[in-house]
Formats: sequence, structure tokens, C-alpha cells
Amino acid sequence: MDRIQELFNRLRPEETSSTINRVRLLLIVATWLGYLLSFPMLYQRMGPVALSFSGFPVLLTAWHSGLLGGLSSAVIITVINWILLYLFGNLNWSDIIQRSYLGFFLLLFGGIVIGRVNDLRRKLKTELEEKERNSKKYRSIVESSIDGIVLVDEEGKIIEWNQSQVKITGYRQEDVCGKYFWDIYYDLRPDTQKVPSEKDQLRIQVLEALNTGTGYWLNQLTEREIQQSDGSRFFIQIRKYPIKTNAGYMIGVFSSDITERKKTEELLLESEERFRATVNQSADGILVADEQLKIIEWSSSQEKIFGYSKKEMLNTPIWQFQYDIVPEENRPPGFLEHLKERSLQIIEEGGFVEEEISRDIEIQAKDGSRKNVQISSFPIKTSTGTLYGATIRDISEQKKFEQHLQHAATHDSLTDLPNRNLLKDRLIHSIAKAERNGDKLAVLYIDLDNFKDVNDTYGHAAGDYLLQEFTKRIQKQTRKCDTISRVSGDEFIMILEQISDPEQAVTVAKKVLEMSKEPYYKDGESIEITLSIGISLYQEHGTDPAILLQRADVAMYQAKQKGKNNYQFYRLEKSRGQSTSISK
Repeated sequence: MDRIQELFNRLRPEETSSTINRVRLLLIVATWLGYLLSFPMLYQRMGPVALSFSGFPVLLTAWHSGLLGGLSSAVIITVINWILLYLFGNLNWSDIIQRSYLGFFLLLFGGIVIGRVNDLRRKLKTELEEKERNSKKYRSIVESSIDGIVLVDEEGKIIEWNQSQVKITGYRQEDVCGKYFWDIYYDLRPDTQKVPSEKDQLRIQVLEALNTGTGYWLNQLTEREIQQSDGSRFFIQIRKYPIKTNAGYMIGVFSSDITERKKTEELLLESEERFRATVNQSADGILVADEQLKIIEWSSSQEKIFGYSKKEMLNTPIWQFQYDIVPEENRPPGFLEHLKERSLQIIEEGGFVEEEISRDIEIQAKDGSRKNVQISSFPIKTSTGTLYGATIRDISEQKKFEQHLQHAATHDSLTDLPNRNLLKDRLIHSIAKAERNGDKLAVLYIDLDNFKDVNDTYGHAAGDYLLQEFTKRIQKQTRKCDTISRVSGDEFIMILEQISDPEQAVTVAKKVLEMSKEPYYKDGESIEITLSIGISLYQEHGTDPAILLQRADVAMYQAKQKGKNNYQFYRLEKSRGQSTSISK
């Protein structure tokens, strides 16, 4: 079969899968016919030993059709063996059953094992293909970012270092990936600024952030000077945030080149003319206010960010500017007066900050649009006093990417439903809520029957379309308090909260089964599917999230064993005096 597989791989990709399935079916049919036609001759020469050849059609059928194919073919071939023994072996029925029951169980066991292994292989292949698609999508987003992006795994090692980070630092991906974050960032320090104890301190801070997902270092906006591999120096701004995983936390690090801004700040102290020329060329917005906190400088980039012209803003009090850019819903009565009083108090007390302060805020531009900006304020000391300076950078795209990255970590890329990680968190909260309120809770494990046949017959594009349309339908059956999650290729899980009776779960299961009967249409083709649904209840079937999920999964397979297209409550088989739980 490996040689046949290799031959078909040379064909067009869309033809390969269907062609392989045809060959498998031909092999199965040929094996069954050969067995049936040759049995009389084999039995005359070999006697009951000829029965051993009956395993070939069983194993081939299990290999192609999975668990149910292997199980049914084992039963069928056993019945055929009995009939052939009766016809050609001159044996009565009691002798036949007595001599062949061991072979029957071996065939049954072989069919089940091969079929189940094949089912697991198919499921694993589907999940691997989906992970590969998600990885390509993630890679495209990361490499197109203008900001440097670094991803640090649970052990503190760098596993992602995009091209923008290469440009900023001068270090190639192959030079840093697999190395500890603190080692690389210590090496980026200019030689004249390196302090050996700083590396140990950074290591402790990073490990604390990885262990807890919090910490002073993680929430701190850092600006630092770095030295590239060729000796040139740059200033960068570093933002860090935690990413929750199954094993703990990873850290995402964004780096922005702020060398231009730093040069601007230095030029502010050197020459007003040179400063103004630099201000007008800077991509960052720049404003300067005098000692009375009235704006005396407003760069052209400020107009692009906020929509206010230089003519409008000159001599405007800083508190009026602050008020105008705050979103309308965040302006309580008396807010402008509060800003004015605070600003006047700063003037009276001479309370200008002695160091740079950076913060991220959401602003409302003149046209009403919302943006995310990063404001860095700093004092400008002159011979006549201290001025107020600020640089503003539009980070709206960066914020969107952060939100996208966090969303991608908790949601399925195809259906946008919560993934398994988010499902577990919601189930934990749902159980806690049910315990507080004395409610019941149901977990529905839903599997699309024979979904692989849809992919094989109509292609993966049709399979993806079916999953998306199925998601839209099933969302109509849920309330706001419920959760629907896609946990693998063709498996979904529903969490039904605030139910008082198991019949409410039955009602939902029936609705889902009913809505699945309506065909799906893709490119003029009608596609029909059925569902198998397993149900577990809190507290009847367990109080632990993992136990409830596992028992809903078991109930789903019990539904499949009963012919698919039905629902089943988790049923504990009777043994050692145990009683059977609720079943439908």
C-alpha cells in the first residue's frame, strides 16, 4: 500500500484521496470474493485451517471503514463461516459453534482494534492539518507586523523572533531561538552599561512572570538603549504581556524603535529651530506646553492623530485638550473643571514630573473615531523654567494585533467558537456558579457522524463550509449564559447553565438533532449529516470538569453504538452491584 500511496501522491491533490478510497474498496471486494470462491477448495485440502483466511477481509474492512466496519464485518464473516462449515464440513450446528467460537472472538477483537486505531489515525490527521493551517495564518500575521515580536515559552526560552525584531536588534532568528530571553537581552546592552547582576535580576523577574502571569516587570513599560551586533546603538521601547497556555504562561514581547523620539527629546534641549524641524518630520506626535500649561508647539503628526490643526491648538490649555480627547462616555459632569483644578494645582506647586512617564490610553479624535495612543510625558528644563513635553504614538494597529493574538489563543480559527482551553475555564466558572445557586448543569458532547466522508467526497473546502454553517445553526439553539465550543475537527461541546431538570438538556439535544436534518448546500451540492450526542449532568455524573467532559464523551460513543443520530445520557455499565445511571 505504501507504493500505491506514493503513486497517487503524484496525481493532482484533489484526485488523490478519492482515488485511494476507490483502490481500498476494490481491494476489499476482491478479498471477500476470493475468500468466498476459494473456501470449498481450501477446506477440502486444509480442513478447518482454511478458516484462518477469513481474517483478511475483516482486517481490510476495518482498515477502510473504522470501528463499526470492523465490528460488523467480523460478525458477517463468522456467520458466513458457519454456513460454509455446515455446507462443506459435514458438521452439525452445535459442533460448528463449539469449534469456531474462539475464532469468532479473535476476529471480533482484531476488527475492533484495527478499526479503532484507524478512527484515531483519521482524527489525528484532521487535527494536524488544522493546526498547520492555524500556524500558517499566525506566521503571516507575525511576519507582517512593523513591531518586533518575541515569544518566550514556559521555560524562558525564545521560540519566536520576527523579521522586524531582526531589523531592530541586528540578531538573526537562528542566533536567538532556543536561547534564554534574559541572556539575549543582556547581550543587547551596550558594553559600557552591562552590570553582571542585572542578568540575574532579569532572570528572576522573567521566571516570576512565567510562573504567575503577573509581576512588576511584566506590567512595566521599559525603554532602553541597545547595541546591535555591528556596534551601532538604538533606543527601543518594550511592552510585555502574559499568554496563558495549558502548561502555564508564556510571554509576548513587543519592541518598537524609539530612537527618533529620543533624538527629538535631546534636540528639545539643544535648539528650538532644530527641534521644530525635527518635530515636523517625526512620525510621532509631539506637543509642548509652557509653564502655564498652554500649548506652544503642535506637530503635523499630532494633526493626523487627533484631527486638530496647529492653529486650533496653539495657546489652548492642556486641560481642555485632555478633555476633548477623552471618549464622551467617560466625561462625567464636572470633569472639565476637575482637570482644570488639577492642572492649576500642578502650576502652583511646580509639580512637573522629574522623569519620563508613559501610558496607553484610548482617545476620541475630532471626527469621533476612537484610537489607541501611547503618551510619553516628560519635563523640558530651560534657562527660564520647566516646560511640559509629550510624544504621542498611534498604537491602534498594535492593540488590534494584541487582541487578535489573545483571541486566537482562546478561539477556534475556522468557526470563531471558544476552543478547548477557553471551554475548560468556562466550565470551571459554570460549575462554581451552579454550586452557589444550587442549579443543575449539563454538558453535551456533539459529534458529526461520518464527517470524514464529507471531506473525501466534496473536498475540505466543503467540509469547512459545513462546520461554519453548523456553527451558525447551533448558536441559535443556545442562550447567552450557555457556551458552545469546537474542541476538534468534527466535535463540539455545549455547556447548558441554569437548568432545573434533565429534560431541559433533552429538549436542547432534540432541537440540535432536528436542525441537523436540514441539508447543507455548497456549490449546488446537497450535503446531509447526522449527529451523535452524549450528555453528562452536574452533579449526577460528577462535579469535576474533567470527569464531566470525559463522561459526556463516553455517552457520545454510546450514542454511536446505538446507531448514531441520537442522544444518550452517560450510562455506567452494571458491575459489582453498581446500578445503571439515567439513560435515554
